[in-house]
Amino acid sequence: MQDAYGGIMNLVLLAIFLLLVSGILGLTVSYTKAFKMKNIVISNIERYEDAKCTVKDSACNNKIIEQAKGIAYSPSTAINCHGMDTDGNNLYCYSVETKENGIVYTIITQVDVGFPIIDKVAGFRFFQVSGKTRLIKKPD
Repeated sequence: MQDAYGGIMNLVLLAIFLLLVSGILGLTVSYTKAFKMKNIVISNIERYEDAKCTVKDSACNNKIIEQAKGIAYSPSTAINCHGMDTDGNNLYCYSVETKENGIVYTIITQVDVGFPIIDKVAGFRFFQVSGKTRLIKKPD
């Protein structure tokens, strides 16, 4: 009878180990998607040189949405912007910093965490990826 409990304990430990490994791999994939999405938004804002990329139905915003679908980025939890603005589709947050001769955008994307318990705390900055654009010069 004692051997039976030892075998069950080994199976439980194995199941917990596999659950942890698969969770870590899933989080890594989600983090990679959020990082790619941040790069997509930054590159499009820089390419279109702030041609109203945050406005719905603009060419820049449509390009961002198209590329987000290409990498299958769609965060299931509501993105917590911490006082920043959000685009019309809730894909990313942004803030605009005015410099002397141009502007710089700060972009934040959300890591999609699909675990039921961790979903509640997914708005923390730990689950967000941020970056800044280069200086976008104002037209003369």
